[in-house]
Amino acid sequence: SSFSFDALLKTIEEPPPFVVFILATTDPDKLPLTILSRCQRFDFKRILTKDILESLRKISGTEKLNVKEEVLTLIAKYADGSMRDAEVILDQITSFTRGKVELEDVVRILGIVDEDVLFGLSSSINEKDPVKALKIIGRIVNEGKDMAQVVTGLMEHFRNIAIAKISKDLQE
Repeated sequence: SSFSFDALLKTIEEPPPFVVFILATTDPDKLPLTILSRCQRFDFKRILTKDILESLRKISGTEKLNVKEEVLTLIAKYADGSMRDAEVILDQITSFTRGKVELEDVVRILGIVDEDVLFGLSSSINEKDPVKALKIIGRIVNEGKDMAQVVTGLMEHFRNIAIAKISKDLQE
C-alpha cells in the first residue's frame, strides 16, 4: 500500500549509520520510483545446469558419495537454476537411500514423471487419441504423482523436441 511505502521511504532516507537495507523482490516494477531511486539494483539469474552439475560433482567427491553421473545430472536439471535446491535434493536423496543412489531413487523421491509417460502422452496428442491420453493420466494419478510435475515435465519434453528439431548445436 502507499502508506507502507511512505513509511519505508522515511526509514530509507534517514537510517541509523549501522543499518543496511536489502530488498528482494520478484516484482521490482511494483516498487515506487521513490524507493527504487534510492537503491542499487542487482538482478540475479538462474545458475546454468552445467555449473550446478560441476558443483554437485565436487560435493559428491568431497563427501565420498556413491552417486552416478546420471543422478547428478537429473538433480542439476531438476533444481532449475537454484544451487541451494540442488544441494538440498542431493542431501535428501543420499540420506534416504543410505548408500548407492540409483536414478530410480531420484525419480521416485522427487516425483518426477518417467520419460516413457511423457513420450506416451505426446504421442497420444500427436495421434489425436484422447482415450490413450486419459489412460496414461489415470495411471499417473493412481501412482500419486503430482499433476503439476506432469505438466512441467510435458512442457520441458515439448521444448526439448522443438530444440532438437530446429537446432544444429545441441551441446547446451
